[in-house]
Order: sequence, then C-alpha cells, then structure tokens
Amino acid sequence: MEEDRVKVQETNEAPPEKKKGRKALMALVAVIASASVSLAGFFSEPAALLDRDIKIPSAQVDVMVDDDDDEGDENEEKENKKGFSEKARAFILRIPLVIRGTAGVAMWALGWVIIRLATVLWIGILSPIVGFLLRTLLTFLILAAVIAAVLKLLFPWLRFKDILNKRNIIFLLVMSVFLNLLNTVLPFVWDDYRKFRNTVLFLFYMSVTIAAVISASSRIRKLKDAVAVLAG
Repeated sequence: MEEDRVKVQETNEAPPEKKKGRKALMALVAVIASASVSLAGFFSEPAALLDRDIKIPSAQVDVMVDDDDDEGDENEEKENKKGFSEKARAFILRIPLVIRGTAGVAMWALGWVIIRLATVLWIGILSPIVGFLLRTLLTFLILAAVIAAVLKLLFPWLRFKDILNKRNIIFLLVMSVFLNLLNTVLPFVWDDYRKFRNTVLFLFYMSVTIAAVISASSRIRKLKDAVAVLAG
C-alpha cells in the first residue's frame, strides 16, 4: 500500500521540465498581452500600422526659457511622453510591412479587446465595488472615532485597545457595510430619500453609538459584579 501511494504521488507531481515549460508559456503570454496593449495604445486604428511612410521624430533642441518652474516641468513631462510615443511608433513602423500587416494587426486587435474589456470591467464592476469599499472604510473610521471618543468620555479608565477590541471592530464593520447598503438601496425605493439622507445618517450613527455604550455598560457592570463576588 505504501509503495502504491508513493507511485501515485510521483505520477501526480509534474516533472521539472514541464514546470519550466509552463512558466515560460505564462511569461510569453504576459509579454504578448502587454505588447498588444502597448501597440493598441500607440496606434488608434490598425490601418496606421500599414503606413509605408516611416516617421522618424526630429531631434529636439532644449531652449532655456525663464518661466514658472511648475509650468516648465509640466510642459517638459508632456514633451517627454509625446517624444516617447513618437519614437515607439517610428520603431514599430521600421518593422517590415509583412510582419506589421500580419502579426502587428493581430496583436493590435488583441490589445484593443483587452483594453475594452478592462474598461468595461472597471466601469461596470470594479469601480462601483472600489467606491463601495472606500465608503465603507470611511464609515467605519467615523464610527470608530465617535464611539471611542464617547466611551472614553463616559469611562475614562477604559483603554483604547479595550474599546476597539475584536468584537467591537467586527460590530462596526458590519454596521458600516449595512449603512452603505442601505444608502445604496434607499434612493430606489424612497423618492425623497435625498432630502432626509442626513437625518437618516445622523439617526444611524446615534443608534450605533447608543448600542455601543449600552453594551460597554453591561460588560462593565458584569465585570464589577464578578469582582464583588470574588472580593466577598
């Protein structure tokens, strides 16, 4: 049985040559994808790749101009980016037309698809999710600051690490997610929600703060009772 298990394990493990081949293939795919995206960025349409006229950027002469430093730096940065794009296009246009018309056009199409998919993914999925996460984080920070200040004011002997313990952090995170979900859904079911949004947020913050104070008071009371029992 032990020998059979060892044999099965050896057959399941990929040889080093196959692992190296997979890594090389993944690296090749990454290079082709990045080159395709760059190609689609340098040329707005595939027809530009078939241009027979090779455009070589002219040499630039640096001229010293007494002007605002920030504006000069910004203009210099724009010129550097423009010069890099022109040099990249000129380099690509030096490649033989047969290669540009076959591999070049195919890579441009792949890059165009990747850019469009990334744009749709960002606008449709990632951007709303990132926005929601940032709003949730901001809500959590506000709630944590308010509750920590209130509890420290009511119970000065409490330490901040006791106030913002694991249990309270989880509670505040759940409340932050709930508030932002509520803030996202309510405009679709309540026509006048925008008029009362600040009132709703204020009541929510007050409710969470009161709940935190009641919870802390209950735990402190139980702790005092336990200490009294032990002392008695």
